[in-house]
Amino acid sequence: MSRSPSSNPLAPEQRDLLKVLAHTYLQYGLAEKAAVLLHAMHAMDSSDRHVVKSLAYAYLRSDRPHEALLLLDSLAEIGNHGEDVFLLRSLAYSRTGRRADAARSMRCFVGARAGVTESGSR
Repeated sequence: MSRSPSSNPLAPEQRDLLKVLAHTYLQYGLAEKAAVLLHAMHAMDSSDRHVVKSLAYAYLRSDRPHEALLLLDSLAEIGNHGEDVFLLRSLAYSRTGRRADAARSMRCFVGARAGVTESGSR
């Protein structure tokens, strides 16, 4: 498989395998190992939103909520406000003691799940 030098050095199958390994680490309480692996993947391709979200989750599980918030902020900058991002943000705010922000993010999460917009309409 040929790739240009500026592209991601991993083949799609290799990236998928690393994502599965990181997920397995998270499932078995090895969040630090998952974070290291996902950080490397993020360094190779910072545009992979799945990796960014997984890395933020790994940071949360590794008691690194400030780093998770930085990653989630980068997703917000590119317009990704999916319901999972609201949930991760709520968890990160909660772990940093920012209860009001955590509650606001949780309301956004619940609203997104219910299909309700910020203004309260469907």
